[in-house]
Amino acid sequence: MNRGATFRRKNRKRDLKPYILIELKDAIYRLSFLTYTPVKDIAEQLILNSIQNKTILDSLSRHFKREIYLNNTWYSGHLIDGPIGKRAEGECERITTRLREDDYEDVRKLAYALDCSTARAGSLLIEASMKDMNFINSLIKQFMAQQLSEREMRELRDLMKFLNKQDSEHHSWAVILSQIADEVSVPLSRLREAVAEFIKRKS
Repeated sequence: MNRGATFRRKNRKRDLKPYILIELKDAIYRLSFLTYTPVKDIAEQLILNSIQNKTILDSLSRHFKREIYLNNTWYSGHLIDGPIGKRAEGECERITTRLREDDYEDVRKLAYALDCSTARAGSLLIEASMKDMNFINSLIKQFMAQQLSEREMRELRDLMKFLNKQDSEHHSWAVILSQIADEVSVPLSRLREAVAEFIKRKS
């Protein structure tokens, strides 16, 4: 057996082009803009978060028609909440991403259990992750930590604590980065300068 060929097959990526609601697509494009990450990579991360998240899978399993074994767990096909629709209700547009072969296979398994297309299963996973604020926050926090020094991150944390004490609205990493993009004239490609100006304005 050619081990190198097997490794390449496992790491080869396959296209997945789910249809998602337009407002969801707009939110993903904004997340892409805020983090300077390609849309296809954002979509991949959203799918991977959901397919590895037991809470999300447990929720989707209420719509399973068939049993599957996924992530070391057996899910039975009881169809507690009825079948899912073939497409989300509302105006949809296609989004494109690429998944490694083994990740694509996990999405295909999920589609089999839900009795839907692989693309539809991908859209459900993307939507679930976009509602997972802990994941979105960690994604943005990771991006900012890569761009900023420890001191700059500490200043942002202190600012968030101050804003959360003063305001009834919760200021997460996602909210802070969005406010920086909206309020500061410095482009996010120069994040350090943008953060410095934002902190100066809020101080």
